Amino acid sequence: MARLNAAHSKFDWRNGDIRFIVTGNVPYRPGGKTLSELSQEHLARHGVPPEKIEASEGTGIYSQARILTDRIRSLPDSPTLYIVTSRWCLWTVKPIWKKYGKGLRVLFYPIPGRAGTKQILIYFCYGVVIRIARVLGLENRLAGFLTAQQEKRKTRGFTWNGCGWRNK
Repeated sequence: MARLNAAHSKFDWRNGDIRFIVTGNVPYRPGGKTLSELSQEHLARHGVPPEKIEASEGTGIYSQARILTDRIRSLPDSPTLYIVTSRWCLWTVKPIWKKYGKGLRVLFYPIPGRAGTKQILIYFCYGVVIRIARVLGLENRLAGFLTAQQEKRKTRGFTWNGCGWRNK
């Protein structure tokens, strides 16, 4: 919820141009609410009207970037897209958002966030693999593979605890 709180405090939703697009079209637990539904509820509890909150259909780092940038391109005013994410995640996702966001104004708003060592290591490895795949011309294959794996979460929910090795 730290990302939502940071976005809520940084961006004034009363401004007519501000819309929140939440991601995570995956249930935290099988059969439960998706992360985007939980995020929508959180923002609504903090006073953001439902018409200012949209949910993304993407399930992973590639599909979210592709779907959201396509959606932004379809809007008549081509608004600035602010990516609010944890600092440890930004290194992984920034090249993907830059790839799909070509021609758009995509800005990044990193926030300090708590994460476990396991989560940081996994995202660091993702970032290394993404960069290697790009250099070798295999990024589209990697995107397809990761998206297929992440789509499985829609029915299974999250299958590992990324914060399992949290530093105390």
